[in-house]
Amino acid sequence: MITLYDKLPETFNNGQISIIGEMDKLSNEELEALGFYDVIQPELNDAQFYGGVRWDEQEQKFIREIIPRPTPAPPTVAILTKFQFISRLTMTERLAIYTAEATDPMIRMWLDTFRICDDIDLTNPDTETGVQMLEAAGFIAPGRANEILNINAK
Repeated sequence: MITLYDKLPETFNNGQISIIGEMDKLSNEELEALGFYDVIQPELNDAQFYGGVRWDEQEQKFIREIIPRPTPAPPTVAILTKFQFISRLTMTERLAIYTAEATDPMIRMWLDTFRICDDIDLTNPDTETGVQMLEAAGFIAPGRANEILNINAK
């Protein structure tokens, strides 16, 4: 087991040798004979952190391991511009929706809401209900609501 100290302890007892105070006056050779070694701590950058400690046979020293920080997954985008959202609909689906605006009050209401929005939040319950309504009314094919609302869709 390796124990790391910020500074040498005031007392030491390994069952054979007992030292009280002034351990900092011992030479490196004396400290190493007792099992106290300096630990080399390489410089870190923002993409790294310290891991465990390992013995380097060549250097005859303990070295802190450097571990790369995991790259965070790109954030999932749930907010789309109106253009990004409408681009998820095929031309046929868009044409059916815009054609129905003149005669279907639900479609007119959906398009009015779409027009006044600054952006479209795919996780908003109103967005989900509206797209599911388009599917239920036959303006988009069965299963398309899930595709359109999929955050990771292109």
